[in-house]
Amino acid sequence: MTLRAFTSSLTVLLCAVSLTAQQAPPREPRELLAALNRVQLDPAAIYKVDSSSRIELRRGDAKLLFEEGYLGFFSAIEGKVTGAVFSGRGHILAIPRDPVEKQQLAHFLGAPMIDQDFSSAYLRFTDASMAELRHDLQLAHSEPQTNDAFADGWQAPVLSRNPAHSFRILSESYSQTPHPYFIASLGGVSDGSFDFVYDLQRDEPQLFGQGRKAGGTDYYDVWSSYCPPGTQPPPVAFHALSYRIETTLHPDNSVDGIATIHLRAAQSAPQAVTIFFISCCRARRRPVIRSNLLFAITATSFATPAMAFSSSAHGKAGTRTSATRLRSPATT
Repeated sequence: MTLRAFTSSLTVLLCAVSLTAQQAPPREPRELLAALNRVQLDPAAIYKVDSSSRIELRRGDAKLLFEEGYLGFFSAIEGKVTGAVFSGRGHILAIPRDPVEKQQLAHFLGAPMIDQDFSSAYLRFTDASMAELRHDLQLAHSEPQTNDAFADGWQAPVLSRNPAHSFRILSESYSQTPHPYFIASLGGVSDGSFDFVYDLQRDEPQLFGQGRKAGGTDYYDVWSSYCPPGTQPPPVAFHALSYRIETTLHPDNSVDGIATIHLRAAQSAPQAVTIFFISCCRARRRPVIRSNLLFAITATSFATPAMAFSSSAHGKAGTRTSATRLRSPATT
């Protein structure tokens, strides 16, 4: 199941003229984003995993083991493979050291650890996962084979899950100090589908959680979220200098609003800004970026330490169109 955040988010890549020369990405961000959304398996990059093989990934204090089945890699985008899928028999094990996290896991799973079998896995990454998996496959003498049936069977699930990770993967292409990203959406055998996240852009890089529906409402249960030993939270990228919110309350109790936020970059490296909206609001137009040198949705770095950021959007819940404000739905 795809990881769902508690709020809706909009990630904006910012760019201004840089004082140091840097090579621009070969494709426009919108093109890369569209490619990441629609990327599929490479039918000629499917590997058979035997029970005698030892195909595994270690992230934080978790170990993913692919025991038997088929492992397929995504087609490359700009020379990089950003995902893989697995069908068969696998296992994940993680034992947090923090007593509070153990208590959390025991609350949801009945045990103070992650010790789960899975039958499927959807992986997205910007780290060395591709190289590590291929290294293990080579040691197991497993050669790539063409398997159109396997690729076709994953086509719809891959297409539906990709957009949740595309912005995060795209942001790595515009950063001089990347923070590796890894997520595994696993088809658990005993407790249903759940997610394992290891994202060094988060203050708590390691997360286990599961989406569920109750009373027609979607929820996301965070089983555990913490910083494993040996990892540190990323440095602060921006400071909010000031903000202004202008709102209008309508007779139907809906609200139109414009939020203007002034940010100061705390680092000179390229950054991606993520703006979060509460779930009852809907963004219906991309934000307006203003800086002293250049403003564009497709920028990657700041030439000056300060800038003004204005975001405006509009719309009722469940719709997405081009407009200029932020609106919450009517309430009774």
